[in-house]
Amino acid sequence: DSFEGQIISRRDLIQCSNTYAPVLSNDTGTRQIVMSWDSARLNDNSVIVIAEFYQEKKTGWHMKILNVVSLVDIRTKHRTPMRFPEQVEKFKELLLEYNGTDKGKLDYENIKQIICDAGAGGQMIGGVTDYMLANWNDASGIEHKGIIDTSHKANQSAIGLYPEALDIMTLVDPRAHRNEIFDAVEKMIKLGVVSFPDDPEGRDYLTHIDDDGTETVIHLTSEQLVASSQIEMMKTEIVTMCKYTTQGNVRYDFPADKRNKMHDDRVFAFGLLCWYL
Repeated sequence: DSFEGQIISRRDLIQCSNTYAPVLSNDTGTRQIVMSWDSARLNDNSVIVIAEFYQEKKTGWHMKILNVVSLVDIRTKHRTPMRFPEQVEKFKELLLEYNGTDKGKLDYENIKQIICDAGAGGQMIGGVTDYMLANWNDASGIEHKGIIDTSHKANQSAIGLYPEALDIMTLVDPRAHRNEIFDAVEKMIKLGVVSFPDDPEGRDYLTHIDDDGTETVIHLTSEQLVASSQIEMMKTEIVTMCKYTTQGNVRYDFPADKRNKMHDDRVFAFGLLCWYL
């Protein structure tokens, strides 16, 4: 193994961090949202990363990280991911919150795309996605459309069965695209088109200093603090990921001493967003 080192440094991340609190819903009703989901059932974390996509005149599309949600069942001894039906229920809640459904938005009007890891381990295909095809009712009994990736071979028979399902999902084979996904992490962060919330560093607030020196204190709710801690864990995974080149073959992995101790689900889910961006 010839070692090339970490793809992103802490300094790179600090340059992309801004003073804003994690965003827990489509508070304005106009945010354009892209979500990624790296699902898992037993060994890994099941993680959803939520970002806002927006355009700048000179530099094109940008991505702002709003939240990272870990679908863990806190009742289990090893905090294993929730059962799939429970994961899907939580995902559906997030889908409505980030669409701005409470602001009268039509189904997934503000959801640009949902990018999912289609690997066998996460059972996204034949498992999670099958739960998402049919129309479903929310807690208030209001019906919502299902979602589908019509271009994926696993869904060819489902297209006719679920004609109302909206085609806003992209299923990505993690093995075929792993290198592209981590290459996108490096490129997008270094291009400066990704922003992260600042680390509150153990406090329950962030301090923003304007260009004129005015200080604004942003207080964080308990939910925002949970989101902050998940985002910080994602940042740690990002700066731990390394690039190895052997005889012209590139692969991405954690250093040997971290491989059995750390998961890469957050950085992978983040990578799916960078790849889409």
